[in-house]
Amino acid sequence: MVKAYQIIAQRVKERGITKAELSRRIVLDDELLRRSLAGTRKITADEFIKLCHELKLTLADFEGVLPSKPGKKAKK
Repeated sequence: MVKAYQIIAQRVKERGITKAELSRRIVLDDELLRRSLAGTRKITADEFIKLCHELKLTLADFEGVLPSKPGKKAKK
């Protein structure tokens, strides 16, 4: 199943924008962006919104994306 970061990374390729330019536009360290688009770092909600706005992605573009597994609840 396709993950959200894969959809975003694909759009980056389609638009022909470099990760350095995209990170500048959304004001995010380019290493953090690189790791996010590789799937080794979670994208924050704020970053997700900025990426979608910059890349002209809508919620419909993410139809069928599986949510990540919920974290374990802290023990009391």
